[in-house]
Amino acid sequence: MNGSSQTEISKEQVIWTNFPHRGFALIGTTLVLFEILFLILYVNSFWLAVDLIPWGIPAAVALSWLAHRLLLALESPGACWVLSPIFKRRPPIIYGRWLAFDETSISFGSKRVLWAIIDEASLTIFGNLVLKTRSLCGPEIVENGKDINPADIIFKVPFGFISLQSQKYFVELLQSKRPGVVLNQRLTKQIHIPVLRGIAQVQGAAVIFLALVLMDFGYSNFRYLELIKHYYLSDKDSLSGTASSGLQHYEKAEDIRLHPFPVSWISRRVISIGKIAAGIDKARSEALWDLGRKEEAVKAASQAAEQEPKSFNLRLRLARLYVALGKQDEAKKQIDKVAEDHEDSLLPRLYTLSMLLDDKQLESARKLFDDYMKQVDESVFATPPEWPPGKVRYVHELFERDDLDFIFERLLHRK
Repeated sequence: MNGSSQTEISKEQVIWTNFPHRGFALIGTTLVLFEILFLILYVNSFWLAVDLIPWGIPAAVALSWLAHRLLLALESPGACWVLSPIFKRRPPIIYGRWLAFDETSISFGSKRVLWAIIDEASLTIFGNLVLKTRSLCGPEIVENGKDINPADIIFKVPFGFISLQSQKYFVELLQSKRPGVVLNQRLTKQIHIPVLRGIAQVQGAAVIFLALVLMDFGYSNFRYLELIKHYYLSDKDSLSGTASSGLQHYEKAEDIRLHPFPVSWISRRVISIGKIAAGIDKARSEALWDLGRKEEAVKAASQAAEQEPKSFNLRLRLARLYVALGKQDEAKKQIDKVAEDHEDSLLPRLYTLSMLLDDKQLESARKLFDDYMKQVDESVFATPPEWPPGKVRYVHELFERDDLDFIFERLLHRK
C-alpha cells in the first residue's frame, strides 16, 4: 500500500464490536491456546520438577493477553493483506474492529470501497449485513416478479457483533452518505427495535462469568497434571526400589485429589466423573499396586472400571489384578463383561482361552474357540467365495504389553 492510502487509514474512524463479542472471542481463543499448552505439558516430562498448581490461574491470564495480541494482529490491515490469497482481503477473524470509514469510503479488513457505489443494504436471516452495488451489473431486470440481474455483493459482515446503538448509527451514517440506498425489510425492522436497558449488563455479566470459568479451567487443568504427576513419580520410585519416596509422592497426590479448591467447580465436578476420573483412578491403582497395597489397588481399579464401564483396558486390567490375587472367579466376571460389550472382539476370548488352557480345560477351550468362530463368521466374515475375488476381511485387535504377557505366559506355562 502506498503512503497516501496509509495516511487515509490513519484518519479513519472505527466502529468497534461490542464488549460481549470481544469477551467471547477472547475467552474462546484463550481456551484453544491453553489446550495447546496443556497437550505440550501432558506429552512431555521436562516440567516435572515444577509445582504447577500455583501457576494455573497466572497461565490463564498470560494466555488471555497472548490471545488478545493474536486477535488484534489477525484483524489488522497488514494481516488481511498478507492473507488476502485465502480470505480475499477480509479479516480472518473479527475481534475489535468491525468496519472503518472516512468521508468518502468504507473499509472491511484491507478492502475499501466508496460510499457512492453502495446501492443496497440487507440483513440476512443468519444475521449478516450485506452491502451491494449495481455499479458493475447495472439496474435490476425483473422477470416474472424476480430480479434476474442481482446486485453484486461488496461486503458481508456479522451485524450482531456490534451493539444495537452502533447498528442504528451505522445505518443512519450509510443513509447520510448514500441517500436513496435501499434497505430490506429485515434491516429496517432491526434498526427500529428499541434499546432495552440492562441487555448490555446481562451480556457483560455472562462474559465475566465465563472469565471466572476460564480461571477455574486453568487451575483445574494444572491441578490435574500435578495429580497424575505424583502418581507417576510414586509408581516410578516404587519400581526403582525407593519405596519411601514413592509413598511420599502417593500421599502428595492423595492430598491433591481429596482437597480441591473449594470454589473450583471443574475440579470438584467435571474432573471427578467419567473418563478423566477413570484415568486418575487407574494411575492411583498402579501406584498402590507397586507400593504393595494390593487390595487398595484393586479397589481403585474397580472404581476406574465403574467410571468408564465400556472401557476395554480398564476391565481387563482389573481382571489381571484379580488373577494376581488368586480371585479367578472375579477375573472371569470382568472378562465376560468385556466380551458381552464387545461381541466380535478377540482379546477377551484370548484371556479366557489362556486361562482355560492353563487349567488344562482343553474341551472348554475348544468350545470357546468354536463359538467365537461361529459368531465372527456371521458378523465379520462372509461365506466364500467372495466378490470381488481376492477380497479379504479382517478382525482388527489392539494389544497392550500387559495383554501379551498375561496371555502368552499362560499359554506357555511361564507364569
